[in-house]
Formats: sequence, structure tokens, C-alpha cells
Amino acid sequence: MKTFLRRLFQSIVLLFLVIGQPVTAAWSDGSADRPDRFSPADHSAVLAPGDENWDDRFGGPAGAHSPNGQVCAIAVDGTDIYVGGDFTTAGGKTANYVARWDSKTNEWFPLGSGLTPTPIDNCEVRTLQVAGKYLYVGGMFSAAGGVPGTARVTRWNILEQEWESLGGTIVGGWPTSMAYDGTNIYIAGITQVCQVVYVCPPSSVINTHYVAGYNSTEYWFAVGTGFHSPVWDLAVGSDGLFAAGSFKKMNGDVGDFIACWDGREWKEVGSGTDNSVASVAASGHNVFVAGTFQKAGGQPANHAARWDGSAWSALGSGLGGVYYGVENIAAIQDEVYFIGDFSTAGGVPANKIAHWDNKAGTWSALGSGLSSVYAWTVALGNNSVYAGGPFGVAGGKPSNYFAVWHTTLPLNEKYFLPLIFR
Repeated sequence: MKTFLRRLFQSIVLLFLVIGQPVTAAWSDGSADRPDRFSPADHSAVLAPGDENWDDRFGGPAGAHSPNGQVCAIAVDGTDIYVGGDFTTAGGKTANYVARWDSKTNEWFPLGSGLTPTPIDNCEVRTLQVAGKYLYVGGMFSAAGGVPGTARVTRWNILEQEWESLGGTIVGGWPTSMAYDGTNIYIAGITQVCQVVYVCPPSSVINTHYVAGYNSTEYWFAVGTGFHSPVWDLAVGSDGLFAAGSFKKMNGDVGDFIACWDGREWKEVGSGTDNSVASVAASGHNVFVAGTFQKAGGQPANHAARWDGSAWSALGSGLGGVYYGVENIAAIQDEVYFIGDFSTAGGVPANKIAHWDNKAGTWSALGSGLSSVYAWTVALGNNSVYAGGPFGVAGGKPSNYFAVWHTTLPLNEKYFLPLIFR
């Protein structure tokens, strides 16, 4: 269902791009060139309180100051912001489906020759994860930099500036999410992995059942017994690895729509939710989920809820106007951001993106939000919120497929918790 919805919206966006014209705009000094630094004082077009915090440097002709197609995944590594999706240029440079934005210099850079697409799907990159000196990339591509054994999952060596194979072949499923616990990379969506790159004997195939593990010593492994139905998202918290998806106890899986791997076995997370969980994020012992559900732990929870390690609770009155779903969550400490298909958060108008203050227990909008009918991904870092999707406007300002909201909140801390033992 989630893949179908991606394809549906990608087709709609493509249609509008074909029949319409690229969004163009002059910058604060009247020129067509983007400044290197963001300054709220430069902004005059404010549609709603907070719009002054949206960066205005990503408008202009599509691909000139941003990617020329939708961004489906974002990963933050210090001041380097990695994006992946359905694009072939970024900042006017050839960048095949994955690129790096230097937030200090406001420059875009390709990652080698990038990725080779497949005809299967329009969102070639589904997930990105920084782990030490590597950027792990997952999606529906057939190769990275022409290197053998790099289909669907690969990694970019940040120090050596080159693509590398993980030493295996994905033979079943495709990556939907990744998580890192300081030692292992966990990849959702994969059902089978072969330990070798070329000819794969049956003895080398590992049945991973929608959650695969990759160790720092470079071998693949199954994470317990896995699941019978798709896993859409993963997150590492203080209590383990959390998997969210469309699996259910009645089908023989552990938990309803969410489960926790403690390093030895999968466990239920309370009584779970009453419908599919599309996204999960963890901050310490707090685990935040979003999806099509309306109950969590048997209590009303409109599309958004929190597990605190012992009990479920709703996030105020939740998200409203949800038709297709909530796509992604990002959390640092008590600051939690949601992105997807919704129009209100806690009863407050919030167009596709919203902030939950877990300490205060309140929702807030990010100005007038994003212009699209949907948005795919959100990430945090550098006191900023990074958003990606099929939009052309953020906070009333032209912003093609990639947008940045600047805040004074401490959105800098990373959680790498080496707590999970195979």
C-alpha cells in the first residue's frame, strides 16, 4: 500500500511538472543568485507566523538551487546534508539520485557518478543512514558508481569519496528504512540476502523476513525470526530496535504493528496499535509512532502516539485531515517533527509538517507549511529541520523538493546507542 501511494503521488506530481512551469523567484537582493547564508531579515513574504524561519534559497528553476526532482530521504552528518530521491541534478550539477548539500557554503555536490535507476519505481532512493565514515543508501537502484554488488543497498565512503559493495546481494524485497545502533546497520523491507555478490548458491541465502542486519565486520544476519508482513520503518532507542509496519499477532507475528528487538528476541510493545504504523522515531526511552491507526494501547490516539517504555499515550488530539498517512518522524530529545499527509496537529492548522513539544505536551505548526498534497521525509540537525517531498513552496517561498526550517531549538544531538547485541 505504501509503495502504491508513493507511485500514485509521484505520478500526480510528474503530471503537474510536465504541464506547468518551474517555480522561479528573485532573491532578497533582486538577483537570480542565491546567498550563501540564510537571514530571516531578508524575508518579506510571510503568509503565517513562523514563515520567516523557512529558508528561501531553494527556489528558482528546478534543479538550479536544489534537486530537480523530489527528495525521498535525508540524512544529516554535521553540516553535510545528504539527500536521495528521484532527481538527476542538484544545484545545477549532475547528481544522479543522491547528493550532498554543504549547509555552511550552500553548495551542492554529487556522490561520484551516483546511482543507476531501475524502471520499477520513481523514488530510486528510499532511505539513507550515516554510520561513521559511511553513508548507507537503500532503494530501487541497480548499481552505484558502476560497482558490482551495489544494487538496492550500498554505501558511500565519505573519507575515500567512493562507492562500495556491502559484499552481498539483495535477492528479496527492497529497503524501506535503516537504523544504526553504533555497531550494526538494520535494514527494513528486505526478505532475503545472499552472502556473495555473483552466483548465489542456496546455502548462501539468508531469510531475513523484512528486517536484515549488517555487522561492522561486514557480514549479513537475520534479526530473530522477523515478520510475515512488511516492516516500513526502524528506530533505535534506549530499550532496543523498534520495528513498525503492517504485521499483526493474528498472522503469527510478535505485536500489532510495532515490536521491539532487545538483542535476543522480538517483544510486544504494550498492546500496540489498531492499524498500520508507517513511521517510528526514538529519543531515549520515548518512542513516537505515526500511521493510519486511531488507537494505541487500546486508548484513542489519532494517527500519532508515544510509548514511554511502559505505557502508551496520545499526543494531544493528534493529527487531523489524514487521508493517506503520516510518512516520517524525526526526534531529538523532546523535539519531535512529523511530516506527511495531514492538515492539522492538535487542532492547529499544520500543512504537511508539524512539531510536537514532548515536554510541554503541545503541537505547533511550522508557519504555513508545505505546498504539496504530501511530503516524504524529515530530518534534524544544526538547529534546523530538513524536509523533502514533491512540493514547490515552503512557508510561502519557492522551495523545490527540499526545504529548511531554522529554529533556536537544540536540534543537534545524535543518538548512537550500542545497546543491541546479536
